[in-house]
Amino acid sequence: MEWFSQPQKLSPQSIKDYKSDLLEIFIAIFINEFIILYSKNINRRYEQYEENQHFIRGKILFSETIRRNPILRHLHYVRYDDFTVNNPMNQIFKALILKLLKRTKSLENKKNLVIGLTFLQDVELKNLNLAIFNQVQFDRLNTQYEKLFNLARLFFHNLQPGLSIGKENTFSFLVPIHLLFENFVAKIIESLSDEHFIFEYHKQNLYLGYLGTKQVFNLNPILL
Repeated sequence: MEWFSQPQKLSPQSIKDYKSDLLEIFIAIFINEFIILYSKNINRRYEQYEENQHFIRGKILFSETIRRNPILRHLHYVRYDDFTVNNPMNQIFKALILKLLKRTKSLENKKNLVIGLTFLQDVELKNLNLAIFNQVQFDRLNTQYEKLFNLARLFFHNLQPGLSIGKENTFSFLVPIHLLFENFVAKIIESLSDEHFIFEYHKQNLYLGYLGTKQVFNLNPILL
């Protein structure tokens, strides 16, 4: 199991904003990583094309040219490679982002998903299916996108990330238990607060004592 290039941290406030909805949290993880990666380097691949053209590009397929253009001799049927953003991985990401836009209710996620689409304006929209996922191959030129691609596959299969047995690569979803416990206790105590019982969580700038007139030993109490 592997995580992304950098650990994905969601603050308690952001989790609150997503109303603890796991789908919204995973959408946020996906699109935030997408924007980070594509802001640095948009995924491009060499894709092979065959088509009739007025000018020669790449290799002329003479037998196909004769068969397809018996009269229109100004056309040539050619095969060529193009270094393009219109490749299967980007087609998957574009289709998935559009689907997630329909599912999310978070304004923050909607905003980031729209930003993500701006990187894929020149990418053809295709329907998501297993065949297009199987077209994607990884090498040293695109390995940095593999974790993001695996998360896209999990969305496609409607699977929850976690520990599993098999050949499918995924990532570990880790929860900082100490912070979870702190927030759990804070919520309970907060519900008991009234005008006679004042509760504060992680109050700043408290000191243990004085050294002369100077405050020393800065404290960050969890509960006060």
